[in-house]
Amino acid sequence: TALTKLNLQENNIFSEIPSEIGLLQLLEELYMTATQVTGQLPSEMGNLVSLRILILANNALNGTIPTELAALSLLTDFDMSANQVSGTIPIEMTQLTNLKILKLNDNLISGTLPTEIGLLSQLTAIFISYNSFSGTIPSQIGYFTNLDLCSFQTNQLSGTLPSEIGFLTVAGYVDLSDNELSGEIPSEIGLMAFVNSGLFLSNNNFGGTIPTTIGALTRSLEMHLNGNELCGTIPSEIGYLINLATCVLASNLISGTIPTEVGLIVPLVILDLQSNYLTGYIPSTIALLTNQNILDVSYNSVMISIDSYTDYVCDSTKFCNSTWIPSSVCYKCDGSPSPSPSVTSSETASSSETTSSSETKSSSGTTSSSGTTSSSETVSCSETPSETASSSETPSVSPLPSKSNVNDSDCLSLSIPIRSLIKVFNSIPQSKYCFSKKNN
Repeated sequence: TALTKLNLQENNIFSEIPSEIGLLQLLEELYMTATQVTGQLPSEMGNLVSLRILILANNALNGTIPTELAALSLLTDFDMSANQVSGTIPIEMTQLTNLKILKLNDNLISGTLPTEIGLLSQLTAIFISYNSFSGTIPSQIGYFTNLDLCSFQTNQLSGTLPSEIGFLTVAGYVDLSDNELSGEIPSEIGLMAFVNSGLFLSNNNFGGTIPTTIGALTRSLEMHLNGNELCGTIPSEIGYLINLATCVLASNLISGTIPTEVGLIVPLVILDLQSNYLTGYIPSTIALLTNQNILDVSYNSVMISIDSYTDYVCDSTKFCNSTWIPSSVCYKCDGSPSPSPSVTSSETASSSETTSSSETKSSSGTTSSSGTTSSSETVSCSETPSETASSSETPSVSPLPSKSNVNDSDCLSLSIPIRSLIKVFNSIPQSKYCFSKKNN
């Protein structure tokens, strides 16, 4: 037959693919997405030597990938995602050197990634997520110099991330999350300058510090490094990520202060730093991020100077709900906006910073009320950070004015440790907030 294109998508075939399909030797494109086909892929598919596109996604195919598919030397697109295929990737598949798109995600495939996978150097997209792949990511991944989309998410991949990942210089989306990868994030990751959709390394076992070269990913819209064992400080180079909308560093061992350079990331909408060992003040530059609607610094030991943010606080009750401030002292007062906050050395927690009437976490696990933050507070990557001070401890503050006599001068400058500060700086209202004692 002279048939060159066969499109059966979105039908209800509910049967196996017949072996007679191998007679269509002039067939160049076969589309069978969501056709409800079942059973194993027939080995006769290997007779379709003219085939360039083979799409079998969203079906109930099972069994293994037949080695006979290696004969499809012209194949550029192979999509067998969302089936029930098991077994391993046949090494013979690496002979498909014209392959540009490989989608095997959402199956039951196991085994290791063969080193020969580097022969697929023409790949622009590889999706093997939601399988049971194990072993290491081979260094031959560096041969994917044309790769744009890379998804290895939710497997059982282990070992270190090879430095050769830096050769993926045109990659726009890289997702290695939810695996068992360990070691340090290689500094070569900064060579992936075209990452724009996002870099996802969350829920692994990465340790060490966040490489400063991450600041070279200036096109990235999302960065997810949460759920690892990253330590050290947040590098100031994060301020170079001028297109970043989502930054998630939660659930790590990160210490030190939030860098003021965060305020340079104008498009930032979500900044999630929860469950780390951060100390010092939240920099007032965060208040300048007018697109931001989620700031999560819960389960840290950070502090905030309320007076620095009174022009920017969206809802004063967010502060009142903190266990550090009794709701009985919350009161909204009207008044003209206070001067816009500016970055000063007093607002930036450094090794020489003096904090007022606050308790901060030291690396020895004890709390200090001396008001002086020393460089020893920064947790070394070789140490286990101490537990956060109990939220039952209440800092001492100046006496609050009564409700009957509230004016602008009564709005206090308080340094208040907080456990949760979420969705606070999402707008700039025109009214001023302060804290005052309620009359009961």
